[in-house]
Amino acid sequence: MKKAILLILTLALTAGYLFAGQAITVKGSDTLVRLGQRWAEEYMKGNPGTVIQVSGGGSGTGIAALLNGTTDVCEASRDMKSKEYKLAKHKGIFPYRVSVALDGISIFLHKKNPVKALSLAQLKGIYTGAITNWKEVGGNDHQIILYGRENNSGTYAFFKKRALQKEDYTAKTQTLPGTAAVVNAVA
Repeated sequence: MKKAILLILTLALTAGYLFAGQAITVKGSDTLVRLGQRWAEEYMKGNPGTVIQVSGGGSGTGIAALLNGTTDVCEASRDMKSKEYKLAKHKGIFPYRVSVALDGISIFLHKKNPVKALSLAQLKGIYTGAITNWKEVGGNDHQIILYGRENNSGTYAFFKKRALQKEDYTAKTQTLPGTAAVVNAVA
């Protein structure tokens, strides 16, 4: 499981007072976007006049937005990379993490695919391009079509580190901008 984390600026914690009449923006992990939206809705109910806008785009997108000053709060499902943290400090931004949830990654196949289980070794082979046909893992003689998240996603980074053991994804992996897009492509 990967830790879902929320990087918050101290400034963002007091944004309701500092940005009266302006929206507080929250950007980042698609994994956390629904949770962030619910928190925002609840906060706005208790604080009329406060507007919080929550959007996804991936952990990397949220961190980049935090670093370039286009978001007040970053939701991320990965830690900041060392170079990102150093850049933040250089810009006078002092992010810190608050763990808010745990999540997992699910691998799923089309409902008509007869393969019922895959080992981590098989997943690594599939996503690195060593295994390209379902018959190699007990399925029918069909080419494997791969979908995955874009490289700015915490899910992408976690899967590469843990399942692929830091090897690169095969170039045949079709990257999509969000979890819903992956689900729709497989369906």
